[in-house]
This record gives sequence, C-alpha cells and structure tokens, in this order.
Amino acid sequence: MFCAKIEKLGILEPMQAQISVDGVMQNMLSGFQAVSREKLKALPGETLAELAATDELELIYLHLQSMRNFEALRDRMMASRPIVPPADAPQVEPEGVSEPEAA
Repeated sequence: MFCAKIEKLGILEPMQAQISVDGVMQNMLSGFQAVSREKLKALPGETLAELAATDELELIYLHLQSMRNFEALRDRMMASRPIVPPADAPQVEPEGVSEPEAA
C-alpha cells in the first residue's frame, strides 16, 4: 500500500549503484527504484502534510538515509583490500627482527 502510494506520487526513479575502488568498478547493483529528493521537495505542501500525518514521510526519510549505506559499503570494501606496495618501493626490515643464524 505504501509503495503503491509513493509510486502514484511519481517520486520514484530507477537507480543503479556502482562501487568503485581506485577507479575500477568492483560491484554494480541495478534494477531497483529510489525516492528522488528533488521530486520529494517539489511535492505540494498538502501532500507533504498528509505524508507526515500518516508517518509515511518518516519512512521516506529512513529510505533516503539508508541509501547512504552504499558509501559505507564502498569504504568497507576499500578498508578490506590488501595493501600492496608499489613494485619499486624499497624493502625495509622492521627493527628488532633479525635472520636466525645458521648452525
């Protein structure tokens, strides 16, 4: 019922999420719709008041907030990548660590 209502209001738009790390696309999610902030802002005051009175406006804002989780997903993907030094980086031995002596 709620989904039909926001669809009828015309505030949904097709969305696609692309997660890129260092300019290389890692994952893509498509085939879903999201509320357009611009279309939501353009709704008449009476419509917004009705959505607020039925707590549907709160649901819309929760949806918009959840869309920001794509940024957190990208950040987690970047944090989980192994750190690979460049091939020309100098090799540094950690202090206090030495090779065992041959017997």
